[in-house]
Order: sequence, then C-alpha cells, then structure tokens
Amino acid sequence: MMWRVDDGGWMGWWWVFMPILFIALVAVIIWAVVALTRSRPGDRQPPRDPPQILAERFARGEIDEAAFWVAAHRLDLVDLLIPFAAGWRPAAVA
Repeated sequence: MMWRVDDGGWMGWWWVFMPILFIALVAVIIWAVVALTRSRPGDRQPPRDPPQILAERFARGEIDEAAFWVAAHRLDLVDLLIPFAAGWRPAAVA
C-alpha cells in the first residue's frame, strides 16, 4: 500500500499560520476581557473623606447624635465639627 505524502503544499503553510492565528486569538480574548472589566472615568465616584461619610450617615438617620459624636471623637474630628454643632460637646467618651 502506498501512502500519499503530497498535500498540495498546504501542510507547510499551516505550520506558519497556526501560531499566528493562536496568538491573534489570545490577543482578542485579552482585549475583550480588559475592555469589559475596565472602569470608565465617569463610572467612579470621587473618594469621600470620613467627615463626609459620618455626616451623611447622621443625616440619613443611620446613627443617632450620641453615636455621631462618639465616631467623631474616635476619628479625631471633634475640633473640626464643633463649629457646626452649635456648641454641643459630648460627655467624656471612652
């Protein structure tokens, strides 16, 4: 039985094209993952500082006034917030 070795010359070209196609496929997959997971500049909110977060929680009613001042004392914000507090200072906070 005779084996046919002649494939019309295409076998040699596949050895060149297959690695190139594989690299292109991997590059497209990486590009798609990065494009889908990258955050847009308008999507992110600017970082908030602790006094702002504390004031927002107090305004929403998540914490009462005593808890507000305890948290402000722990964050060393008492001197910063006193002008807004109309003179109220907490009792000795442990």
